[in-house]
Amino acid sequence: MASLRLLPNAFPREVRRLLAAQMVSITFSWCTRFAVPWWIFRVTHSLWMLGVSAFLGQGFSLFVIPWAGALADAIGRRRLYAITQAASLLQVTALACLAWRGEANLHWLLGLCAARGLIFALEQPARDGFLPDLVGPELLRESVTLQSSLTQIGRLAGPVIAGFLILHAGEWACFALDGVSYLPVIALLMRLPRGAEAIEQGGEAAWWKDVASGWRMVRADGDLRCAVLLLALLNLLGLPLLTVLPSFVSEALRRGPEQLSLLAFASALGALAANYTLARVPREENLEYFILPGFLATGFALLATSVAHTAATAAAAMFVSGYAAMAQISATNVRLQKRCEPRLRGRVLAVYGMAFWGVAPFGSLLIGKVAALAGVRMCLFAYGFACLVMGQAVLVWRQALRPLLGGNKWAVAAWKENRYAGL
Repeated sequence: MASLRLLPNAFPREVRRLLAAQMVSITFSWCTRFAVPWWIFRVTHSLWMLGVSAFLGQGFSLFVIPWAGALADAIGRRRLYAITQAASLLQVTALACLAWRGEANLHWLLGLCAARGLIFALEQPARDGFLPDLVGPELLRESVTLQSSLTQIGRLAGPVIAGFLILHAGEWACFALDGVSYLPVIALLMRLPRGAEAIEQGGEAAWWKDVASGWRMVRADGDLRCAVLLLALLNLLGLPLLTVLPSFVSEALRRGPEQLSLLAFASALGALAANYTLARVPREENLEYFILPGFLATGFALLATSVAHTAATAAAAMFVSGYAAMAQISATNVRLQKRCEPRLRGRVLAVYGMAFWGVAPFGSLLIGKVAALAGVRMCLFAYGFACLVMGQAVLVWRQALRPLLGGNKWAVAAWKENRYAGL
C-alpha cells in the first residue's frame, strides 16, 4: 500500500513499532472472534446462542460509545486505549482458563462475550483517535487507511490461524495467544514519548456534561450529516450481508465451507484494495466522492450477489461489495476527523462509532429475520434495491438543500452555528 510505503520515513520509529504490535494483536483478536462462536456452537449446537453471543459482542456500542468518546477526550485517548487493552487482556485470559479447564459454562461464556462488547465500545473512539494525535493532521489520511488495512489483514489471516490452532491444540490456544499479543501493545503505549501527544487535550472537568458536543458539530455540517446517515444505512442494509453469507453459500449456491472462505477472502481483498485506492487519492477533498458512490455500488453488489449462481460470480460481487463499503467507511472516517477540532476528536468519532458499530447488531438481527421469511436470495435483492433507493433519496435531499446554502456565506455560517439544524 501507498500508506505502508510511507511508514519508514513519515512515521516515528515508536509509532512504527506500535503499529507492528497492533497488527499481530488484531490478527489474534480475529482468531478469538472465530474461536468463540465455534466453541459456543460446539457446546450448545444452537444457532440462537450464536446470534445472542454476536449481539452481546456489539450490543453495547450504541449506548456506551457516546460516553466513551467524551471520556477519551477528557482523560486522553492514548490512556483510555491502554486501559481497554489491559481489560481485553484480562477478558481473554479468563476465556483461555475456561477453555483449558474444559469448563464450557454457557453463562460464563455469554458473560465474557458481554464484557468484550463493553470493552470494545469503550475502546473504539480512543483507538481510532489516538494515532492521528501522534502523527499529526498532515498524515491523517495515511493513519486512518493504515489502521483499516491492519484490520483487513487480521481479518484475512486470523480465521486461518484459528482453524489450525483449534484443530491441533483447541480453542484455548487461540485465547492464550491473543492474550499474549496484548502485552507488547500495552508496553509500547506506555513508552511513547509524552511530547507525541501535544495535540491531545486532557483533564476536562465534568466531561459527562458535554457528551453531545460531537453530535452537535456533525449535525451542524450538512456534508458530515449526510456521510454519517449513509454510514448508518450501510450498516443497516449493506454490511449485514456477511451475517447470511453461510446460508447463501449452503442453500443458494449448494456449496461447502471452502466456497464460504473464498467469498470472505474476496470481500476482505476488496476492502484492502479500497484502502490502497484511498491512500493514493491526490487531494483530501476528493474523498467525498467515495461516500455516496460507495453506498450505491454496495447496493449494486448486493443485487449481483442475489442473482449469482456460481462461486466465481458471487466472489466477484463480494469483491465489489468489500471495495465499495470500505471506500465509503474510510472516506467517512477521514472526512470526520479532518473537519473536527482536535479536542473533540473522541466525541466526533463516537458519532462515527454509533453509526458504524451501534447500528450493525440491529442490522444483523433484521436481515436474519427477513432472510428467514423471504429466503436468502430475495432478501439480498430487497436489501440491494433498498440501498439504491435510499442512496438516491439522500442525493435528492442534498441537492435540494444546496441551492439554499450554496454561494451564500451568511447562510453557510448560520448552518454551522446550528441555526438551520431543523432542516
